Amino acid sequence: VANATGCSSIYNGSTPLTPFVTDKDGNGVAWANSLFEDNAEYGFGMRCATDFKLLQILTIIEANKNDCEDELKAVLEDYADNIKNRAHVRSIINKLVKLVEESNSFSGNDREKELKEYTDS
Repeated sequence: VANATGCSSIYNGSTPLTPFVTDKDGNGVAWANSLFEDNAEYGFGMRCATDFKLLQILTIIEANKNDCEDELKAVLEDYADNIKNRAHVRSIINKLVKLVEESNSFSGNDREKELKEYTDS
């Protein structure tokens, strides 16, 4: 939610009564407030930033997947094919990180650091 400053931000941001809550897994709505009622531009900028980050991850995967072990390559391809499916990505991320750390082609080099930079946040 990209909200503009005003009554809605006062209502939505007042704890403990905020309607934006988390579920049993701790997941909830991402909410931010933008000053001067430029919330549309603010929200669009956040979407562009997210899309850029996803593109960077895909670029790193595509450039390096053929240089790694078969199991890691399969998980990287699965991740890339489902990158916007948050539930699926969360189900494989621990395996992906483990395989990257164990990989002879990724571990301890700039490729690992670059991939972790985009996947850790």
